Amino acid sequence: MINKSSMYKVLVLFVLTLASVATSQAVELKKSSTVLYSDSLVLTRKMFKGKPYDKSYMICTSFEYDYKIVRDSVFVNAFSFMKKKESRPKKNVFFEERLLQHELYHLKITELWARIFCAKLSGKEIKKSNLNVYLNQQYRACNKECASMQDLYDKETNHSKIEDKQKEWEVKIDSLLEEYKDYANRDIIIKLK
Repeated sequence: MINKSSMYKVLVLFVLTLASVATSQAVELKKSSTVLYSDSLVLTRKMFKGKPYDKSYMICTSFEYDYKIVRDSVFVNAFSFMKKKESRPKKNVFFEERLLQHELYHLKITELWARIFCAKLSGKEIKKSNLNVYLNQQYRACNKECASMQDLYDKETNHSKIEDKQKEWEVKIDSLLEEYKDYANRDIIIKLK
């Protein structure tokens, strides 16, 4: 005989599987116009589909989330990506490898804030009536912090021109990504009150 606890565990596993399939479908739709973040990603000039830019490369990154409510649980998924058509290649290519590396770290900053967003949500209990407001507040706050960090990164590295600062930022970002690695999967569960 199956007890309630076992049935609940089976139900949660089933729902997580469904959420994973739904997320995979959403991700597939994004692939044609975006480049999804992965730890092994290497940017190439071909990924930048926007109008060429005189000064440098210009990457457009974002993170988004979606969620599903099942009984008294909310399953949240977040993912970060580069928008191909809004990302602009450099017209005249000098120091291309260095510039692409700099742009990759902009995407890594976006990924970091997607992970921080998930960390803030993890294990929370929220009233169902407040769910949308709470998620949107957390999302906007993380996006604001992400934009501030992006600006500081460009300012301190002078868009990769100050090589020692560029290396410092790379180490900082990589270590923060490592610190939040448990949120890279991003199947976060929030309990509803």
